[in-house]
Amino acid sequence: MKWLTILVSSGFIFATSGARAEARDSGEKERSSDADEGPGGTRLAFDLDYANGLEPDVGSGIGGAIRFGREYDLVLLSLTPEFMANLHDLSGPQSPLAFGGLAGGRVTIGKVIEPGAFAHVGAGHVNFPGDDLTGLAFDLGLSLDLTIVPAVDLGVHAAYDAVTWAGDGTFDWYRLGAHLAIAP
Repeated sequence: MKWLTILVSSGFIFATSGARAEARDSGEKERSSDADEGPGGTRLAFDLDYANGLEPDVGSGIGGAIRFGREYDLVLLSLTPEFMANLHDLSGPQSPLAFGGLAGGRVTIGKVIEPGAFAHVGAGHVNFPGDDLTGLAFDLGLSLDLTIVPAVDLGVHAAYDAVTWAGDGTFDWYRLGAHLAIAP
C-alpha cells in the first residue's frame, strides 16, 4: 500500500505543478505574447489500443483514450502534464468494460524520434455482469513518438493498467497501441 500512496502523491504533484520552459531566443524576431507559439504548447491526443486482460477468463479487446495537456520543451527533454479519459472493452465470459478519468504526465527525450515514459492516476470503473469495481485507476507505460511536423506526433505505446480498491480486489490488463497528438 505504501507504493500506491507514493504513486498517487507523485502523480498529483506532477500533474498540478506548473513547470515553466521557453524556447531559446534566437534574436530573429520580437518575442510574442502567444504562449502556444513555437515549441511545446497545448496537445490533444487520441489513442487506439489492443487490450488483453491479466485476469483468468478475461480475453482481449479494443479501446482507446483521449488526452489533453500542455507540452513544455526543455532543450532535449519534453514534459507533458495531461488529463486522460479512457475506455477498454474486453472479451471473455465476463466481458468487462473498463473506463476511467486520470491525470498524470509523460516525459520524452529528443525532438524527431522521441522515446518516452508516462504515468497517470485517477478514478476508474470496471463493469462485470452482476458485479462492478470502482476505485483507484492507474497506468504506467512506454512510448515511441515520431514528430512529422512540430504540430503532429505519431507514435506507439505499451502500458500496464489497473483499477483497484482495498478489499474489493484488482482488475488489471495490458495494452498495445498507436497514438496521434496534435497542437490545435
